[in-house]
Amino acid sequence: MSDEEIIGLIKAAVSDTHPKPEKVLASFTPTSSLSDLGIDSVNALEMAGYVEDKLGLRFPDGELAHVDSIPSFVSLVKRSTGAGASGKGN
Repeated sequence: MSDEEIIGLIKAAVSDTHPKPEKVLASFTPTSSLSDLGIDSVNALEMAGYVEDKLGLRFPDGELAHVDSIPSFVSLVKRSTGAGASGKGN
């Protein structure tokens, strides 16, 4: 799974779980922090649940605690799917 595919999935998670997805997506960049986007810890967990359901996997709780930005979310998905093993994720 490429970074772009994962980012698309994260954007879909925002659209599905955030109370004001238009506001979040208007300022969304691949390097945004979750707090800068107005995503709190509860919403981040909801987003993680959305991604888990879509990919049929479970993120380790200890790793979820370290997700504070879009890049860290992408890295978590890559590690969890094995996509990061090649270094490219494609």
